[in-house]
Amino acid sequence: MFIRRRRVAVTLVSSFLLAGGLIAGGVAASVPAAAAPAAAHPGARIRLPEVTIRLTNASQFCLNVTNNVDKNTQPLQIWTCSGAGDDHFYENTNTGCVEVVYCMNFEDIHNTGLCVEGPQTTGGNVALGACNGGRSAWYSTCLPGHLGNAFLGNSGNLSVSGPLQNGNQVYATYCTSPGGATWQNWTGY
Repeated sequence: MFIRRRRVAVTLVSSFLLAGGLIAGGVAASVPAAAAPAAAHPGARIRLPEVTIRLTNASQFCLNVTNNVDKNTQPLQIWTCSGAGDDHFYENTNTGCVEVVYCMNFEDIHNTGLCVEGPQTTGGNVALGACNGGRSAWYSTCLPGHLGNAFLGNSGNLSVSGPLQNGNQVYATYCTSPGGATWQNWTGY
């Protein structure tokens, strides 16, 4: 009799557990999946803001990859904004920046392994390069709209010389006051 009751008890407990699991599974299956994050494909990227970096007081000119050649060390220039991919970048927060609180990288939209990179020395040309902090990190610097390079500090402001025309090379130099022949005020990021 004792064995028979134990079998009945085990059978009842098993039945309740099984029923509870089916009910819980049914409830879980009916809950919208939006509450849980979807598994990302291994090659998927977080969608980053797409930006076009323009000269503030001459907004027809954009930062542009020279000849639309997306390779390491390719110089950057200004060019009449066209809406084409060679004047678009992804803005990505750079958490490794030690200069200021907020730094950003500008990734090449066609090759996200390349970023807008400052030169090794003040006065050098800005080009595409590795997205590894330092020379690829930019931040708001000396005056509103000025982009400073984290590697060069205040001597690495994104600059272009006038008179403005398509093909002028972009370089990094000391912060200057508005109104001279050096243009350093940018917008769009």
